[in-house]
Amino acid sequence: PNNWFSSHITGELVLYPLFAENRRKERKPEVLELLRRKINHRKLIDLTHWEEEGEFLEGTGSMIFDRDRQIAYCCRSPRTSEKVLAEFCARMNYDSVIFDALDKEGKPIYHTNVMMEVGSQVAVICLESIRDRNDRQRVSSRLTASGKIIVEITLEQVTRFAGNML
Repeated sequence: PNNWFSSHITGELVLYPLFAENRRKERKPEVLELLRRKINHRKLIDLTHWEEEGEFLEGTGSMIFDRDRQIAYCCRSPRTSEKVLAEFCARMNYDSVIFDALDKEGKPIYHTNVMMEVGSQVAVICLESIRDRNDRQRVSSRLTASGKIIVEITLEQVTRFAGNML
C-alpha cells in the first residue's frame, strides 16, 4: 500500500497515480474510509487523475521523505513523473531533489526506495547508483545540509534490497 497512499502528521491523506493498472484496484473505498476514520485525516489530496495522462508518482516507492525538512528525494523513472511530483510538492509545501539513478546493469532504478531511505538522523543511500557527479554531489550535499549522517550502501547491496527499509 505504500505506493498508492501516504499519510502525513499535518492531516493529509495523499492518493497517488500508479503505473501498473492491476495495482490501481488496491484503492478500495472501504479502505480509504477506514484510513480517514482511524488516522483522522482532515484533507484528502487525490493525484490519481494523472493516470489518465500517463503520468505517475508511486508514493513512498517513488519519493523518499525527509519529513522533518519537508524534502522529497526522487530518482527519475517511468513511475516517477516530475509533473506529478511538482503538484505534490506545491500542495504539501515540500521541496524536491530529483536525480537519475542506475542499477548494476545500467538501467534506471524504478523506485527511489530501492536505493535510499532517510531517517531523522541517518540517510542510507547508494551514491554509487547516481552516476552523474553533479547529481551525486547535490544529493549528498542536501542530505548533509539537512543534518543527516550518510551511510553508503553498494549497488550489490541494492540488488539484495538493502536500501528498501523504513
